[in-house]
Amino acid sequence: MLTQRSSLWYWVLGSMLILLIGSWFVWLSAYLQWKFVEADVRAACHRTMPESEDRCVDTVIIQRGGTRR
Repeated sequence: MLTQRSSLWYWVLGSMLILLIGSWFVWLSAYLQWKFVEADVRAACHRTMPESEDRCVDTVIIQRGGTRR
């Protein structure tokens, strides 16, 4: 009886650990994707409107559905 409880406990603990690590990887990938997109937008705005780069970046991000910084 004791071994069944401990094996269930390890199964639950392992599942929670996998869920935690998986959700962290999802968050990390979304964060990195956002940073790469922001860098691309900033580079494009710098090429086209270097005098008002911040305003251009804010406008493009808002048009894509993001929020203002």
